[in-house]
Amino acid sequence: MVDLFKPERMILEHFPNAVQESFLLIELADLAADPATSSYRGHQEYGELSGRETFDRSAWDAGYLDHDVDGQQIPLPPDARLVSRWLNGKILVVAKGSIWNGESGTYDGRHNNLSATQIREGIEAVQARRR
Repeated sequence: MVDLFKPERMILEHFPNAVQESFLLIELADLAADPATSSYRGHQEYGELSGRETFDRSAWDAGYLDHDVDGQQIPLPPDARLVSRWLNGKILVVAKGSIWNGESGTYDGRHNNLSATQIREGIEAVQARRR
């Protein structure tokens, strides 16, 4: 699988006294959606063959491209890959053991609506409550 996106800005927030809370926020530039591929929440998924020929995501799930004239499945070639194309939004990279990753509520994608400063303040607020 490959993720494609166009970074516009990357912000590293470092916590010198709690390095595990440091994070990288990647703000993405807008990419035009491929009209032949459906979009969901700012990204598209599709299969790709060498030469950039694309196929529907459902073929990837099924494990074959189509059927031949005899009705036999045409398998995915070894060079096929799944592509996730991010059209906009933000990507937040955190440590597995971080406060942010440990809060189940943060899995809702709220970082898309927050600045790096707001994310940092949220982490610092949890740190202060735990002291």
